Amino acid sequence: MRPRLNTGLFRKALAHIEAHPEKWNQSQWVSGSPLKPTMCFAARAYAIATNETLTNAGGLIIGNSRPIAETAAALLGLTQAQAERIFFYVRRRSVKSPELWTHVRFEDLCRRIEQVTGFRYQPGTDDAPA
Repeated sequence: MRPRLNTGLFRKALAHIEAHPEKWNQSQWVSGSPLKPTMCFAARAYAIATNETLTNAGGLIIGNSRPIAETAAALLGLTQAQAERIFFYVRRRSVKSPELWTHVRFEDLCRRIEQVTGFRYQPGTDDAPA
């Protein structure tokens, strides 16, 4: 049986990333200082759902032995395969130079989520958490 997609959590995490792009880094689970952490989509969804503060611990959530990817996938209602296609999407081919790779943009992440889950993020449909 497939897990049920938590579209509310998808909206909240994407709204936060859209409102605070300086706090988003898809290439690392959690980075930066404890006072100004940047997080990937998975870590942001986890932090919003649990209201926990995350710090970098090699991909592990402090105080929890489950990796961020496994925990966030369960919270978002993703299968392991879906989670891998979304969470580990950190580079894309450059439009100007297809032989080069570049970092994922917010629009790329939204498009990937829609391709994998069918969920389409509509900006402005949920208030971004502070």
